[in-house]
Amino acid sequence: MTSADHEYWDEPDAHGQLNDYLEKIINSIATPVLVKDKLHRWVLLNDACCAFIGRTREELRGKTDHDFFPKKQADVFWDMDNHVLVTKEEHVNEEELTDTNGVVHSLLTKKNLYVDPSGEPFIVVVITDITDRKRYEAALNESHRQLRILSAHTEAMVEKERTRIAREVHDELGQSLTALKMDCAWLERRFREDQTDLRARTQMMSQLIDDTIITVRRIATELRPEMLDDLGLAATLEWQLQEFRKRTGIDYTTSITPKDIRVADTISTAVFRVFQETLTNIARHAKATEVDLQLCVDAAMLSMRVHDNGVGITFEERNRPTSLGLLGIRERVDFLGGHTEISGEPGRGTTVEIRIPLSHSHIGGTP
Repeated sequence: MTSADHEYWDEPDAHGQLNDYLEKIINSIATPVLVKDKLHRWVLLNDACCAFIGRTREELRGKTDHDFFPKKQADVFWDMDNHVLVTKEEHVNEEELTDTNGVVHSLLTKKNLYVDPSGEPFIVVVITDITDRKRYEAALNESHRQLRILSAHTEAMVEKERTRIAREVHDELGQSLTALKMDCAWLERRFREDQTDLRARTQMMSQLIDDTIITVRRIATELRPEMLDDLGLAATLEWQLQEFRKRTGIDYTTSITPKDIRVADTISTAVFRVFQETLTNIARHAKATEVDLQLCVDAAMLSMRVHDNGVGITFEERNRPTSLGLLGIRERVDFLGGHTEISGEPGRGTTVEIRIPLSHSHIGGTP
């Protein structure tokens, strides 16, 4: 063995004393700490590291990762060590380790290169066991996934119920009102010329029925526009903008490519509801005079951008927990594997952008 390859822990006198001193220092640290030489041998281990691996210091000192860990894991540690030795840069990585009892741990390792007074390089490894944290994260993610599925199922049921109610309101109530309208007309034709009061009252009833029919159609359309199923997404969004302009006086511009957009019902419904909520927020908060809609669909992705020229949403407003409308937008898009970006600039308006993959493989959460 050459002097360059000396075993640091066996050096007498000054080196041995320094070794003992360093070992006392790292033993005061509760986190597992391991020092390796350039040949990947374990030079120093603190008590926490020995306890973590499950062996005594005498059993571990002078050994390497391959002496105790599965080859696949040891090879990863070895490669990371070489990276630190070559680049001389700090390296932080998440790794898996199977201890001597067969228990698999998730680790966060931090590796730094140090050089001793004789010029020999050493790698100092600080180990944090994040197994419990990863387990909690996985449980939280699973819970979030299940809640998202439940939310989507609830939305689907609500949408189904809206469709049923809209059809019943439009068909059943609409037919009854039409029959009343015909009866009023029948009565009016049978009044004598001198029964002006009855004739006027019947005409008022007829006008009230007309107004009610309009209201019924509006309610049915707001519950579920038939044109979404019959004419498609693009026509429905343009109709929604026309109705929005009638109610608010806010003008609009559009850019839709292609004009005949055909996507899955789940996607078209989600985009329509997102658009509805966006227009509602503009009417309530934006103080805008114009809205611009850009909708584009290609073979893989649907993209929609809605921009208004209003006051502009603030960072606090778009991240407020009570902003349920914005939260609903994000949830609808997230469930379809899409991405939502909501941004605002004071005095220059707010922009809502969504991107939804057309593949159903992403439904249930962002991949």
